[in-house]
Amino acid sequence: MDVLDTTKSRILLITLTAVLAASYLWLVNSSATAGFYLSDLDQQVVQLEQQYRDLELTQADVLSLQHVQDQGQAMNMVAAGTIDYVGGDSAVAFVE
Repeated sequence: MDVLDTTKSRILLITLTAVLAASYLWLVNSSATAGFYLSDLDQQVVQLEQQYRDLELTQADVLSLQHVQDQGQAMNMVAAGTIDYVGGDSAVAFVE
């Protein structure tokens, strides 16, 4: 009696083949889905880096001396002249 001639052996072999094929398809599909997810995350990183560079330029513009002077003039502030400090190099406060 040959082992492969039995009906049970053939059914087991077909079932095993179907399970392995389904597992292979599931793994390929999972890998493809992960690839699309990583591609989407890479695009988000590029967009956030561009937004960060734009914000750095805006920050540099807002903190520039010319911008501060323009804002001072817009608020009718007067530029400071010579500054005289009280006490020179000596201490102003004492600890008891």
